[in-house]
Amino acid sequence: MKTKRTEKSILNVESNFFIYIFRSLMLFVVRTIFIKVLGKEMLGLDGLYTNILQVLSITELGISNAINFSLYKPLADKDYKKVSVLMSFYRRVYQVIGIIIVVMGLLIMLFLNKIITTVPSGVNIYLIYLIYLFDTVNLYFISYKETLIVADQNNYQLLKYNFFFYLLMYILQIASLVIYRSFVLYLVTKIVVLLVQRICINRFITKKYNKINFSIDEKISDKDLKVIKTNVKGLIFHKIGNYVINGTDNIVISAFLNLTLVGIYANYLSLFGMFNTVLSSSYRAITASFGNLIAMEDKKMQEEVFEKINFAGHILYSFVSIAFLVLINKFITLWLGKDYLLATLVVIVICMNFYIDGMRQCLDSIKDASGVYDQDKYIPLIQSIVNIAVSIVLVQYIGILGVVIGTLVSHLLLPIWHRPYIVYKHVFKSSPKNYYINYLKNIFVISVTSFIIISIFGLIKMKLTLVSFVLYCILYSLLYLIVISIIYSRNKNYQFYIKLIYDRFRSKIKGV
Repeated sequence: MKTKRTEKSILNVESNFFIYIFRSLMLFVVRTIFIKVLGKEMLGLDGLYTNILQVLSITELGISNAINFSLYKPLADKDYKKVSVLMSFYRRVYQVIGIIIVVMGLLIMLFLNKIITTVPSGVNIYLIYLIYLFDTVNLYFISYKETLIVADQNNYQLLKYNFFFYLLMYILQIASLVIYRSFVLYLVTKIVVLLVQRICINRFITKKYNKINFSIDEKISDKDLKVIKTNVKGLIFHKIGNYVINGTDNIVISAFLNLTLVGIYANYLSLFGMFNTVLSSSYRAITASFGNLIAMEDKKMQEEVFEKINFAGHILYSFVSIAFLVLINKFITLWLGKDYLLATLVVIVICMNFYIDGMRQCLDSIKDASGVYDQDKYIPLIQSIVNIAVSIVLVQYIGILGVVIGTLVSHLLLPIWHRPYIVYKHVFKSSPKNYYINYLKNIFVISVTSFIIISIFGLIKMKLTLVSFVLYCILYSLLYLIVISIIYSRNKNYQFYIKLIYDRFRSKIKGV
């Protein structure tokens, strides 16, 4: 069982890495063309509508996470009757949620002119909003079956569908921008292609899980319903908190500043988001494996696996965080020009938020897999109140810096120490002391590594060109690897990954 679980985890991580790296590269190309053709204001409108519609995702209440947790054991036991009942219940709930989102979405339209202080000329903000709304809503009527294949650790099998349809979507979006210079056509091509993609994936899952009846009339048991309700009650606060923390920045900037600044800030967030999507996809890929692990293994094994994955997260997120700190403004200058730059202090705070949020991913994965939702349900709500309050106050005095500081303060107030406490207490049944110590050590390592690399970069005087930027990236990667290898050479988790990489590379060579 352990070998099969590990193999599926690796397949899911590899397939997710591939598809998200592909998507990130294509999104970068599309975004570049978008900015050149439509400009800052339309980019700001895109970011604003994306944030507004994230409000509606709160309606989902975390039901998908709760169903995911409930599916792990019956899938492991091959109890297809129970899986059928759970998925049929899930389908009915999602249909209701879809209807609620339509109603709420139409009500939000009444307030668009209050949120958008500067409307781009010649743009029908209501028509564009309706297109975004349709794209959000159709998912709830079509894509609910994907929860099953994710819970069964088989989402790597969707790679071919995702690659083909995303490639088609990006090609058509580029054509709509270059040939027709149309934002509406750009959005419509996305909706049509993704709609067909969702239908095809839906049919594939139906055929693959032919023993599952997705429309069974049997009601869910009182016991299972109680577990789901309990988890949903906890998850709704997490949903609200996560939205406010991650989804309100553009709304605050638009309401207190302007759409142009939303567009500039959105460029940074898109770059951070690309890397975060790739890295967090790995955690999502192994969440189902965590669920299987929790169902089959003892607490000691669970904690050992968690520590290994958490260490990998630290290495990856610190690598990206420091890279952005020293390279992102150089990249923005080359990509779009100095008019699109944010102040260095703003970039520093964004990098800090990126690392802190990234290190929470592994904790969230094992919380989701363990069904630990209710124990800390009020923490995200408190965090979100702090975030929005600090952001609204500070944005009026120090602009965008105040918005990102609001997020940082909300991270430091509770989640950074309370979430590990919850995981160790309720999942591992042990003390989080070592976790806190290692976290502080890792922060020290990041500080030392950043100081060394920034000092060395300060001695290098090269004119900023594409070639020099590539050289900066290569130099940074080498310096990071050298410093990290020296610091962690005796760390057991570091040695584990070195051996894992070596063994996998050797098996690949033998297979050629």
